[in-house]
Amino acid sequence: MYQYPMLNRAVSFIRRLLVLSVVLIVFFFAFEWFRLLLLLRRVHPLVGLGGMILTALVLLWMLIRHLNRRADHQTLRAGGFRTGARATHRDLRAYCRYLIQYITRLSNHPYLQEETSRILRQQAADIDEVLASHPLNDDLYRTIQQVEEILLPNAFDELDRERKRLTMVKVRAVIEDANQPPFPVIVPLVILYHQITLISLVVDCFVTRASLGEYLLVIRDVWQVMTKGDFIRLGQRLFEGVYINSPPMGMASNDLGQAISTIWMTHSISNAAALRCRTIHSWTLKQGIADMEGQTVPTLNEIREEWMRSVMPLLKIRIRHSAPPGTEDTAGFSESVVRGITKSIDHVVQGLSSRPMAAAQPSRPLAKVSTAYPKAAETIRLPDREKNRPTSKNPRP
Repeated sequence: MYQYPMLNRAVSFIRRLLVLSVVLIVFFFAFEWFRLLLLLRRVHPLVGLGGMILTALVLLWMLIRHLNRRADHQTLRAGGFRTGARATHRDLRAYCRYLIQYITRLSNHPYLQEETSRILRQQAADIDEVLASHPLNDDLYRTIQQVEEILLPNAFDELDRERKRLTMVKVRAVIEDANQPPFPVIVPLVILYHQITLISLVVDCFVTRASLGEYLLVIRDVWQVMTKGDFIRLGQRLFEGVYINSPPMGMASNDLGQAISTIWMTHSISNAAALRCRTIHSWTLKQGIADMEGQTVPTLNEIREEWMRSVMPLLKIRIRHSAPPGTEDTAGFSESVVRGITKSIDHVVQGLSSRPMAAAQPSRPLAKVSTAYPKAAETIRLPDREKNRPTSKNPRP
């Protein structure tokens, strides 16, 4: 997706303005507090000295609390570790100390089973013993490899099952709220609300006691991955391909396109947030986009399953009501349309799966969409709109 320099500069300007405002407010408060201490000193020297000591103790307590909280919530921001062939003994020891902190925080996650938490705590204790026994570089490499390739993936897979369950629940919720809202709403705002809350749920699945800064960090990184990686445009291609190759069904076509786009967006955002939270250290935008490209084909395959579970039951009634006048078997009409849509989705998903990134190109007219989907062109011949139109007894001359 094209990035507008004007928007980037505007966001940067607003951020600097906010930082400057906070600095000025803090400076004004500190100046007024210093004047109050001078006034207390004029009243009595001991009172002024007591106020200074109390201020120093409060500042020291805030500094210690900030450092402890920063040390406990640095897993998503951690970086700069060297673990490759050129890493020194000091670099490896520093990374092992970080792994102890990372594993200890993860072991307290409420979604993990007690046995998994016990294994994580034991591993953290084992790494501490290794560091205390004057290890060689080979010992540190083996410890890091065991943690990164065996221990953490097993724990992440256990947490990922809960993440997938929450994603399916969120997909159904956003489709129901968009198609059958309980009160008048703006659909894009509903979808945006569900995507933001979904990211927060994914963060809770992988990060223990996440802070507000960590929530905002993941939301920012997911937005960058989705926009700069052209994954939003890929969902647009999916919608266009399914819309072009689906049978005529009146107003239900809008519900179909919206549902397909919503499923793609929800699954993609959930995967992007999960990949961001599973990164142990040194996350970069380039790495995030590359990881998401590897998840594109599985996500496309999940769309068909989600269509059968969530979307099809909701649209059957709408399709039945959109049957052409004179249709006797409306139930059979809706079933035939659903079968045609399902086959269309299968072909479009197969076409996009063969070359997903090639489909994320600038928008083209709908008449030319089929050139981007070689498999979609093989869709079954769909019923003609003219055939479903009732014939008049007195046609015009």
